[in-house]
Amino acid sequence: MNTLTTHPALLRHLPWWLRLHTAAVLVFLYLPVITLVVFSFSNSPSAMQWGGFTTKWYAQLSENARLLRAAGNSALVAASSTAIGLLLGVPAAIGHASLRRHRTRVAASLLLPIIAPDVVVALALKLWCLTAFALAPGLTPMILGHSLLSLAYVFLLVSARLDRFDWRLLDAARDLGASTTSALRLILFPHLWPAIAGGALLAIGVSLDEYVISSFLSGPGSSTVPIETASLIRKTFTPEINALASALLALSACLAAAAILLQRRR
Repeated sequence: MNTLTTHPALLRHLPWWLRLHTAAVLVFLYLPVITLVVFSFSNSPSAMQWGGFTTKWYAQLSENARLLRAAGNSALVAASSTAIGLLLGVPAAIGHASLRRHRTRVAASLLLPIIAPDVVVALALKLWCLTAFALAPGLTPMILGHSLLSLAYVFLLVSARLDRFDWRLLDAARDLGASTTSALRLILFPHLWPAIAGGALLAIGVSLDEYVISSFLSGPGSSTVPIETASLIRKTFTPEINALASALLALSACLAAAAILLQRRR
């Protein structure tokens, strides 16, 4: 185990410049995000000019039919792809845990969608959907594309949870007369549910924020919120875009926090 983790008192003896460096990195990472959120409450028509506090830009979001339609598409794609990811990812993680050989290769193959560049995955999905399935760009190809990401994240979290599972419990349950199905339902899945729920929340957050795959696979009338946001920025940059980005940031942060809290459950 890391020495700093084992002895937190040593953290107080770190050089001052190392602490300053850490603070500078945090400011570099989060200052642009904080600025965006602050200016989403600006009363000025300019996105980067403060004009007093207001919440009217958030009210305008609820009246924008185009963005509401895109939000509906995003919700449909996120929910459907997450369901597919759960149906495929959880059994894949359980099957992977039972392997005795080639575990690393199988894990790397299942995690490839989140390891490979997004543009490569998006282009491969577009070619596959057009040639193998003859699917026109739209919601269905987007759901299939996002489900690859969902599968990978669900597999990652469930596999990490399985590493802490004592498989002798299943053997003991079967020795006591329980069927394999009952042992899985009563012993394994209660242990896995925080990882399953956390993987689902993480998959939803990733799907809602995904732009590259969505832009490659979207068709007429199937734009998602990231696609609409990029389209609005090309035309004009108003505080309404700041409000939209802040709302997406808050939703993603809530989903990520919930996933982390679920993973910490014992």
